[in-house]
Amino acid sequence: MNDRDFNLMKDTYEKYHPRASFDPDEQPVVIRSNRMDIYWVDRYLEQLESRLSESAIQQYRRILVQLFRFMNGGNDLATVTEEKMRVILDYIRRQKKASGVYQWAYVCKVFFDYCVSMGVRSDNPMADINVSNPNYTPKRKKPKEQKEITKPDAAVIKSTAEQLMAVLDGCGLKTQAIIALILTTNIKISELQRLTVGGYSPRSREVKVNEDKVELLNDQAAHILTSYISALYDDQSVKNDTLLFINEQDQPLSRQRIWGIMRDEMRKAGIQGIMPGCLRGALTG
Repeated sequence: MNDRDFNLMKDTYEKYHPRASFDPDEQPVVIRSNRMDIYWVDRYLEQLESRLSESAIQQYRRILVQLFRFMNGGNDLATVTEEKMRVILDYIRRQKKASGVYQWAYVCKVFFDYCVSMGVRSDNPMADINVSNPNYTPKRKKPKEQKEITKPDAAVIKSTAEQLMAVLDGCGLKTQAIIALILTTNIKISELQRLTVGGYSPRSREVKVNEDKVELLNDQAAHILTSYISALYDDQSVKNDTLLFINEQDQPLSRQRIWGIMRDEMRKAGIQGIMPGCLRGALTG
Protein backbone atom coordinates (compact mmCIF):
# COMPACT_ATOMS: atom_id res chain seq x y z
CA MET A 1 0.00 0.00 0.00
CA ASN A 2 1.45 3.40 -0.97
CA ASP A 3 1.66 6.48 1.30
CA ARG A 4 -1.35 8.16 -0.32
CA ASP A 5 -3.63 5.21 0.41
CA PHE A 6 -2.26 4.82 3.93
CA ASN A 7 -2.84 8.48 4.84
CA LEU A 8 -6.32 8.44 3.36
CA MET A 9 -7.20 5.36 5.42
CA LYS A 10 -5.74 6.94 8.55
CA ASP A 11 -7.67 10.21 8.09
CA THR A 12 -10.91 8.35 7.38
CA TYR A 13 -10.53 6.10 10.42
CA GLU A 14 -9.73 8.93 12.84
CA LYS A 15 -12.59 11.02 11.47
CA TYR A 16 -15.17 8.38 12.29
CA HIS A 17 -13.37 6.93 15.34
CA PRO A 18 -12.15 10.07 17.19
CA ARG A 19 -11.43 8.24 20.46
CA ALA A 20 -9.44 5.43 18.87
CA SER A 21 -5.89 5.43 17.61
CA PHE A 22 -4.90 4.15 14.18
CA ASP A 23 -2.39 1.31 14.35
CA PRO A 24 -0.35 1.16 11.11
CA ASP A 25 0.44 -2.51 11.74
CA GLU A 26 -3.22 -3.48 11.64
CA GLN A 27 -4.70 -4.75 8.37
CA PRO A 28 -7.68 -2.98 6.75
CA VAL A 29 -9.90 -5.88 7.83
CA VAL A 30 -9.92 -4.64 11.43
CA ILE A 31 -11.22 -1.20 10.47
CA ARG A 32 -14.96 -1.58 10.99
CA SER A 33 -16.59 1.39 9.36
CA ASN A 34 -19.10 1.68 6.56
CA ARG A 35 -17.19 4.77 5.49
CA MET A 36 -14.09 2.64 5.04
CA ASP A 37 -16.13 0.16 3.03
CA ILE A 38 -17.16 2.94 0.67
CA TYR A 39 -13.49 3.89 0.39
CA TRP A 40 -12.75 0.49 -1.13
CA VAL A 41 -15.70 0.84 -3.48
CA ASP A 42 -14.27 4.15 -4.73
CA ARG A 43 -10.84 2.59 -5.18
CA TYR A 44 -12.35 -0.32 -7.11
CA LEU A 45 -14.38 1.93 -9.41
CA GLU A 46 -11.36 4.14 -10.10
CA GLN A 47 -9.45 1.26 -11.63
CA LEU A 48 -12.44 0.45 -13.86
CA GLU A 49 -12.56 3.92 -15.45
CA SER A 50 -10.16 2.98 -18.24
CA ARG A 51 -12.18 -0.13 -19.19
CA LEU A 52 -15.86 0.71 -18.67
CA SER A 53 -18.17 3.48 -19.75
CA GLU A 54 -19.43 6.06 -17.28
CA SER A 55 -22.93 4.56 -17.30
CA ALA A 56 -21.54 1.10 -16.54
CA ILE A 57 -19.50 2.44 -13.62
CA GLN A 58 -22.59 4.18 -12.24
CA GLN A 59 -24.47 0.88 -12.42
CA TYR A 60 -21.62 -0.85 -10.56
CA ARG A 61 -21.80 1.88 -7.91
CA ARG A 62 -25.59 1.50 -7.47
CA ILE A 63 -25.25 -2.24 -6.98
CA LEU A 64 -22.41 -1.94 -4.45
CA VAL A 65 -24.18 0.81 -2.48
CA GLN A 66 -27.23 -1.44 -2.32
CA LEU A 67 -24.98 -4.27 -1.12
CA PHE A 68 -23.77 -2.16 1.82
CA ARG A 69 -27.33 -1.27 2.77
CA PHE A 70 -28.01 -4.98 3.17
CA MET A 71 -24.89 -5.35 5.33
CA ASN A 72 -25.93 -2.80 7.96
CA GLY A 73 -27.27 -5.49 10.26
CA GLY A 74 -24.02 -6.32 12.02
CA ASN A 75 -22.15 -7.17 8.85
CA ASP A 76 -19.54 -5.23 6.91
CA LEU A 77 -17.17 -5.73 4.05
CA ALA A 78 -14.68 -7.70 6.11
CA THR A 79 -17.07 -10.09 7.83
CA VAL A 80 -20.03 -10.72 5.53
CA THR A 81 -20.40 -14.47 5.00
CA GLU A 82 -21.50 -16.72 2.15
CA GLU A 83 -24.68 -17.52 4.10
CA LYS A 84 -25.51 -13.82 4.37
CA MET A 85 -24.86 -13.32 0.63
CA ARG A 86 -27.22 -16.18 -0.21
CA VAL A 87 -29.96 -14.57 1.88
CA ILE A 88 -29.39 -11.25 0.10
CA LEU A 89 -29.52 -12.97 -3.30
CA ASP A 90 -32.80 -14.65 -2.42
CA TYR A 91 -34.26 -11.22 -1.71
CA ILE A 92 -32.81 -9.81 -4.97
CA ARG A 93 -34.43 -12.68 -6.92
CA ARG A 94 -37.83 -11.61 -5.63
CA GLN A 95 -37.24 -8.00 -6.66
CA LYS A 96 -35.46 -8.26 -10.01
CA LYS A 97 -35.64 -10.12 -13.29
CA ALA A 98 -33.20 -12.93 -13.97
CA SER A 99 -30.87 -10.68 -15.98
CA GLY A 100 -30.78 -8.15 -13.12
CA VAL A 101 -30.00 -10.89 -10.58
CA TYR A 102 -27.11 -12.13 -12.70
CA GLN A 103 -25.68 -8.62 -13.07
CA TRP A 104 -26.02 -7.96 -9.34
CA ALA A 105 -24.29 -11.23 -8.42
CA TYR A 106 -21.51 -10.69 -11.00
CA VAL A 107 -20.68 -7.19 -9.77
CA CYS A 108 -20.56 -8.34 -6.15
CA LYS A 109 -18.37 -11.34 -7.01
CA VAL A 110 -15.75 -9.33 -8.92
CA PHE A 111 -15.75 -6.65 -6.21
CA PHE A 112 -15.06 -9.24 -3.51
CA ASP A 113 -12.26 -10.64 -5.70
CA TYR A 114 -10.76 -7.16 -5.69
CA CYS A 115 -11.08 -6.96 -1.90
CA VAL A 116 -9.25 -10.27 -1.53
CA SER A 117 -6.43 -9.03 -3.81
CA MET A 118 -6.09 -5.88 -1.66
CA GLY A 119 -6.00 -7.79 1.64
CA VAL A 120 -9.33 -6.47 2.87
CA ARG A 121 -10.72 -10.01 3.03
CA SER A 122 -9.18 -13.45 3.16
CA ASP A 123 -11.86 -15.06 0.99
CA ASN A 124 -14.64 -14.29 -1.48
CA PRO A 125 -18.10 -15.04 0.02
CA MET A 126 -19.51 -15.23 -3.52
CA ALA A 127 -16.94 -17.74 -4.79
CA ASP A 128 -19.26 -20.76 -4.53
CA ILE A 129 -22.47 -18.96 -5.48
CA ASN A 130 -23.31 -19.50 -9.13
CA VAL A 131 -25.96 -17.44 -10.90
CA SER A 132 -26.60 -18.36 -14.52
CA ASN A 133 -26.74 -15.71 -17.22
CA PRO A 134 -30.20 -15.92 -18.85
CA ASN A 135 -28.95 -14.11 -21.95
CA TYR A 136 -26.14 -16.55 -22.64
CA THR A 137 -26.74 -19.12 -25.33
CA PRO A 138 -23.86 -21.47 -26.15
CA LYS A 139 -22.91 -21.23 -29.78
CA ARG A 140 -23.29 -24.48 -31.58
CA LYS A 141 -20.97 -25.10 -34.44
CA LYS A 142 -22.74 -26.02 -37.59
CA PRO A 143 -21.70 -29.48 -38.66
CA LYS A 144 -19.63 -29.34 -41.77
CA GLU A 145 -20.99 -31.12 -44.73
CA GLN A 146 -18.91 -34.22 -45.24
CA LYS A 147 -18.11 -34.65 -48.87
CA GLU A 148 -17.44 -38.17 -49.82
CA ILE A 149 -13.97 -38.33 -51.29
CA THR A 150 -13.01 -41.42 -53.21
CA LYS A 151 -9.59 -41.92 -54.71
CA PRO A 152 -9.80 -42.11 -58.52
CA ASP A 153 -8.47 -45.19 -60.25
CA ALA A 154 -4.94 -45.30 -61.63
CA ALA A 155 -5.98 -44.53 -65.21
CA VAL A 156 -7.77 -41.31 -64.20
CA ILE A 157 -4.85 -40.22 -62.02
CA LYS A 158 -2.35 -40.79 -64.83
CA SER A 159 -4.43 -38.94 -67.43
CA THR A 160 -4.91 -36.03 -65.02
CA ALA A 161 -1.17 -35.85 -64.36
CA GLU A 162 -0.48 -35.84 -68.11
CA GLN A 163 -3.03 -33.06 -68.53
CA LEU A 164 -1.24 -31.00 -65.88
CA MET A 165 2.20 -31.63 -67.41
CA ALA A 166 0.89 -30.50 -70.80
CA VAL A 167 0.07 -27.00 -69.54
CA LEU A 168 3.29 -26.34 -67.62
CA ASP A 169 4.84 -24.30 -70.44
CA GLY A 170 2.85 -21.26 -69.34
CA CYS A 171 4.22 -21.42 -65.76
CA GLY A 172 7.42 -20.06 -64.27
CA LEU A 173 10.47 -22.33 -64.20
CA LYS A 174 10.27 -22.86 -60.44
CA THR A 175 6.63 -23.90 -60.65
CA GLN A 176 7.38 -26.21 -63.58
CA ALA A 177 10.26 -27.86 -61.70
CA ILE A 178 8.24 -28.41 -58.52
CA ILE A 179 5.27 -29.96 -60.33
CA ALA A 180 7.47 -32.06 -62.63
CA LEU A 181 9.33 -33.55 -59.65
CA ILE A 182 6.07 -34.28 -57.81
CA LEU A 183 4.42 -35.96 -60.81
CA THR A 184 7.36 -37.91 -62.20
CA THR A 185 9.16 -39.11 -59.06
CA ASN A 186 8.42 -40.67 -55.68
CA ILE A 187 10.07 -37.76 -53.88
CA LYS A 188 8.17 -36.78 -50.73
CA ILE A 189 7.39 -33.14 -50.02
CA SER A 190 9.74 -33.14 -47.04
CA GLU A 191 12.49 -34.45 -49.32
CA LEU A 192 11.65 -31.91 -52.02
CA GLN A 193 12.22 -29.13 -49.51
CA ARG A 194 15.80 -30.35 -48.91
CA LEU A 195 16.92 -30.91 -52.52
CA THR A 196 20.09 -29.01 -53.45
CA VAL A 197 21.44 -27.66 -56.73
CA GLY A 198 24.40 -30.03 -56.63
CA GLY A 199 22.13 -33.03 -56.09
CA TYR A 200 21.03 -33.09 -59.72
CA SER A 201 23.14 -34.54 -62.55
CA PRO A 202 21.95 -33.35 -66.01
CA ARG A 203 24.06 -36.00 -67.76
CA SER A 204 22.55 -38.98 -65.96
CA ARG A 205 19.18 -37.26 -65.29
CA GLU A 206 19.41 -38.39 -61.68
CA VAL A 207 18.33 -36.48 -58.58
CA LYS A 208 20.11 -37.42 -55.37
CA VAL A 209 17.49 -37.24 -52.63
CA ASN A 210 19.69 -38.58 -49.82
CA GLU A 211 22.50 -41.09 -49.34
CA ASP A 212 20.18 -44.03 -49.96
CA LYS A 213 17.74 -42.63 -52.51
CA VAL A 214 18.22 -41.52 -56.11
CA GLU A 215 15.41 -40.68 -58.53
CA LEU A 216 15.65 -40.93 -62.34
CA LEU A 217 13.79 -38.25 -64.33
CA ASN A 218 12.07 -38.69 -67.68
CA ASP A 219 13.08 -36.48 -70.61
CA GLN A 220 10.50 -33.74 -70.01
CA ALA A 221 11.20 -33.46 -66.29
CA ALA A 222 14.96 -33.51 -66.88
CA HIS A 223 14.68 -30.70 -69.44
CA ILE A 224 12.60 -28.59 -67.05
CA LEU A 225 14.94 -29.08 -64.10
CA THR A 226 18.05 -28.40 -66.23
CA SER A 227 16.55 -25.13 -67.46
CA TYR A 228 15.58 -24.11 -63.92
CA ILE A 229 19.05 -24.82 -62.48
CA SER A 230 20.74 -23.03 -65.40
CA ALA A 231 18.68 -19.96 -64.56
CA LEU A 232 19.70 -20.27 -60.90
CA TYR A 233 23.40 -20.30 -61.83
CA ASP A 234 22.98 -16.82 -63.28
CA ASP A 235 23.15 -15.77 -59.65
CA GLN A 236 26.82 -16.02 -58.68
CA SER A 237 25.92 -16.70 -55.03
CA VAL A 238 24.42 -20.11 -55.91
CA LYS A 239 26.56 -23.05 -54.82
CA ASN A 240 26.19 -26.82 -54.97
CA ASP A 241 24.69 -26.94 -51.46
CA THR A 242 22.13 -24.20 -52.25
CA LEU A 243 18.57 -25.40 -51.82
CA LEU A 244 16.62 -25.80 -55.06
CA PHE A 245 13.39 -24.24 -53.85
CA ILE A 246 13.47 -21.25 -51.49
CA ASN A 247 11.16 -18.35 -50.76
CA GLU A 248 11.81 -14.60 -50.77
CA GLN A 249 13.49 -14.86 -47.34
CA ASP A 250 15.93 -17.53 -48.61
CA GLN A 251 14.14 -20.16 -46.51
CA PRO A 252 12.90 -23.57 -47.77
CA LEU A 253 9.42 -23.47 -49.26
CA SER A 254 6.84 -24.68 -46.76
CA ARG A 255 4.68 -27.74 -47.37
CA GLN A 256 1.64 -25.51 -47.54
CA ARG A 257 3.23 -23.34 -50.21
CA ILE A 258 4.27 -26.33 -52.34
CA TRP A 259 0.80 -27.88 -52.25
CA GLY A 260 -0.64 -24.43 -52.87
CA ILE A 261 1.36 -24.19 -56.09
CA MET A 262 -0.05 -27.56 -57.15
CA ARG A 263 -3.63 -26.54 -56.37
CA ASP A 264 -3.29 -23.22 -58.22
CA GLU A 265 -2.02 -24.87 -61.40
CA MET A 266 -4.65 -27.62 -61.22
CA ARG A 267 -7.37 -24.99 -60.94
CA LYS A 268 -5.96 -23.09 -63.93
CA ALA A 269 -5.94 -26.34 -65.92
CA GLY A 270 -9.58 -26.98 -65.02
CA ILE A 271 -8.80 -30.07 -62.96
CA GLN A 272 -11.41 -30.76 -60.27
CA GLY A 273 -12.37 -33.60 -57.96
CA ILE A 274 -8.82 -34.84 -57.36
CA MET A 275 -6.62 -33.99 -54.39
CA PRO A 276 -3.09 -32.82 -55.29
CA GLY A 277 -1.59 -35.58 -53.15
CA CYS A 278 -3.17 -38.22 -55.40
CA LEU A 279 -0.98 -37.09 -58.30
CA ARG A 280 2.38 -37.58 -56.57
CA GLY A 281 4.38 -40.13 -58.54
CA ALA A 282 1.59 -40.59 -61.10
CA LEU A 283 4.03 -40.50 -64.06
CA THR A 284 6.84 -42.62 -62.63
CA GLY A 285 8.19 -45.57 -64.60
